[in-house]
Amino acid sequence: MTYDEAKKHKKELELTVKTLGSILAAFPRLPNGLGSDAVKSSLEYRHAKTVFDKAFADLRAFNALFCRTFHKERRAERKRNCCFYG
Repeated sequence: MTYDEAKKHKKELELTVKTLGSILAAFPRLPNGLGSDAVKSSLEYRHAKTVFDKAFADLRAFNALFCRTFHKERRAERKRNCCFYG
């Protein structure tokens, strides 16, 4: 996998996590911001939470691999985009 392919895959994973997070956020909450036990025990919420947790774990694992594998490319890209190195 090249650096550009890895960046594209990372963006796809981030979009998936963001989409699933918005689905979880749509469930009703108590005034203090916590989810009620009735909502948490519903099948719909548990399924959405399981799918979100899996996607988030995939993103975390990919980020670790991405940072280890492409550290030189990431450093060079940051240096190119930084205004101090002109």
